Amino acid sequence: MDRELIWKTINIAFLLSTAIGLVYPAFVDNKTFTQIFVSLWEPELSIGWISRWIVLLAFMASLYAIVVGMIYRKIPITTLSSKIQLTYLDKDGKKVEIRRDQILRANQRHVTAFFTTHSATAPTGKLSRADISMSTYWVGGNLNDRFEMSGTDKRIEVIHIFGRPLPYAWFMPLVPLWFLRGEYHSIPYIFRRFTISRRSRVVYEDEFTADRTMEFQADAYPVNNFLVCLDFSKTELPSKDKIIGRRIKNHGVIHIDPEYIPSDKKVIFRVDNLQNERLKVSWEF
Repeated sequence: MDRELIWKTINIAFLLSTAIGLVYPAFVDNKTFTQIFVSLWEPELSIGWISRWIVLLAFMASLYAIVVGMIYRKIPITTLSSKIQLTYLDKDGKKVEIRRDQILRANQRHVTAFFTTHSATAPTGKLSRADISMSTYWVGGNLNDRFEMSGTDKRIEVIHIFGRPLPYAWFMPLVPLWFLRGEYHSIPYIFRRFTISRRSRVVYEDEFTADRTMEFQADAYPVNNFLVCLDFSKTELPSKDKIIGRRIKNHGVIHIDPEYIPSDKKVIFRVDNLQNERLKVSWEF
């Protein structure tokens, strides 16, 4: 029998048994549900009181596992963090490099690729196919990854193919996202073995010479710990009032204040979670 099916069966059985354990006094001792709830908060250190709390905690743990499993059933992969850096490669911005560093976690077995789309929206803008690169790092070994591209110099779709399925463990979706924050090497090894670091590089030509706007779309797949860094070290740094960040969800727009670092000529935007919305960043000199 499949290991995941066994886990789900045990979880459901455990949830039902703990639920029965919580409500049995209503039938055996003729107590109301209110009395059962109040008894949990009575300062009475007894075996019965301790047993009730153990059953309650077990019930909550089982419920948490089932709910998380339902959430990730249709989300094969989670982006634990995503750092995007835009760098001017020349003073006029005729060539701009965008690097993306991500930490990915598989929520299911058999995740064998990662799909991205890169678009140039300015009338004169285009993508340099020769400058597109993808790579991965996994603490457990080599993923033997490669990538396939299709499209034009205005819009390119990339499938980043892994030579083996991403590492997966049934318990990883249960680990809270806040526990997996930080750089890849700072994640505890027991969990790091089931995550990978992915890096991509794309160069845009004549995309940011007139309309200096970047836009990121997150649909049903949430992007966690999202950071956007604008690096103006090879050109002039725009004034702070000329740099705007907005989160757009349906018809609502929320302004985001950036971290303005004049000494490094960098501007940073941070978003904890991006889902079913857009992040729009624009600047003027």
